[in-house]
Amino acid sequence: MICINSRFEMAEAALLSVFAGAFEVKVISASGGDFGDLKGMQFDSERCGGYLYFWSSGTIEYHLVDYELGEEIVPITMRTELEDAGVAATVAELSSTIEVLAKLAE
Repeated sequence: MICINSRFEMAEAALLSVFAGAFEVKVISASGGDFGDLKGMQFDSERCGGYLYFWSSGTIEYHLVDYELGEEIVPITMRTELEDAGVAATVAELSSTIEVLAKLAE
């Protein structure tokens, strides 16, 4: 099992400054799902939003949507990352996209 708390904390540190008032952020957790235990965040603005979930199996799931256009910016994506370096790369990639969304949400 993967330590989802440390992965979540890494993502939270990287993304909260990006969210900086542009999004409402909700932290969620659950246990015993299809991919194990879950810790993640959902973020929304009037214009766009999405989620980033970490599962104890090593699966990372994320999705970004433009509500105004009714289009997916990033379709539901699931990756299995067993190494923290892969998680950091995924979070950095997602962070770049969210920065663009944050500007749209202002």
